[in-house]
Amino acid sequence: MFVLSVIRDIIRVPPVQFAQPRNDAITHQINDKYANRVLHNVGLCIRVFDLLEVGDPIVHAVADGSYSCPTKFRLVVFRPFIDEILHGRVHSQGEWGLRITMGFFDDITVPKNCFPQGTRYDAKTSKWIWVPPDGDPDDPDWQYPFGHNDHMRFRVLAEKFDDGGQVVERAGGVAAGGGAGPPGGGAGAGAGGGAGAGAGAGEAAALAMVGGVVGQDGAAVVRPYALTATMDDELGGLGNPAWFASAAEEEEGGDAMEM
Repeated sequence: MFVLSVIRDIIRVPPVQFAQPRNDAITHQINDKYANRVLHNVGLCIRVFDLLEVGDPIVHAVADGSYSCPTKFRLVVFRPFIDEILHGRVHSQGEWGLRITMGFFDDITVPKNCFPQGTRYDAKTSKWIWVPPDGDPDDPDWQYPFGHNDHMRFRVLAEKFDDGGQVVERAGGVAAGGGAGPPGGGAGAGAGGGAGAGAGAGEAAALAMVGGVVGQDGAAVVRPYALTATMDDELGGLGNPAWFASAAEEEEGGDAMEM
């Protein structure tokens, strides 16, 4: 989920930080410049891990008196690998699917065709509901809704970087940087990291909409870094862990009654 990336940059330190040790001042400036920002094809920067090299400072006497140092450092970066299993919480949902947040990163979309088998959308409650394969769809006891802020386990299907480049015209409207259409529609470039081998029809359809995150109104919003995820897995275990805990407790209860 987190990786270390080596970066080279010229870091500028203002006079107000001259009283600090040089490495502390440089680290502060790097964090101020990179933290919580997306580097294209690198990932979401979290913070400095360490400094590898710090060159001789050059003082800008004719400017504000600050100095600059050529610096080589390592950053902690959020960039999960394809097929990695992650945990998050439900941020929002609609007929288009589900949006998941990890607290520090919200741009994760589960398209409607990537839910566990037996999942359907309830227009009355505006929620997705999962019914186990051996359950009764009409029995409320067998219905497991996707509630707001519920804990979810999902698998990363694809990633997409967008540098907000040239705005291009296309049928049906204008899209930035190649753009992404609404769920189920056409999209721009494919996933940056690709998808695992043997992707099913649902995964293929999900890959087609990579490039944006679905907003509250169901329209695709272009983000600098977005993930597409799935909860449809042959091995099971994806979705809300509480569902499987409840099923296990019911089975244990039934076995106890038989004894």
